[in-house]
Amino acid sequence: MHEQGIYYDFSMMALGSNDRVLIGEAKASSYQIFQTVYAPNGLPKDKTTIGLSWGHGMTSTHKDRSHSLLAISWGPLIQIVVLIDHEDRDKPFVIDGFYILRNL
Repeated sequence: MHEQGIYYDFSMMALGSNDRVLIGEAKASSYQIFQTVYAPNGLPKDKTTIGLSWGHGMTSTHKDRSHSLLAISWGPLIQIVVLIDHEDRDKPFVIDGFYILRNL
């Protein structure tokens, strides 16, 4: 079960292009960018379709509890960004591996 953390009341958002994703908080009159995730090297930037999906779950390196997750797809490559929101950290967003989809 996903528990309430430091960022629970934030209106989190992610905006993406074919070379970067901005993660932040959006309000009616302002916004704040918390993290920028750049596309991995070696991807064809002009032919890469990006997809973004928020969810909750555990990863192989963060098994202690459920976390907010952002899945970023850069074409067939999926990166997982974990929001560590239950403790005060300088960098609450951790890129936790990637997966490559085959047979697309």
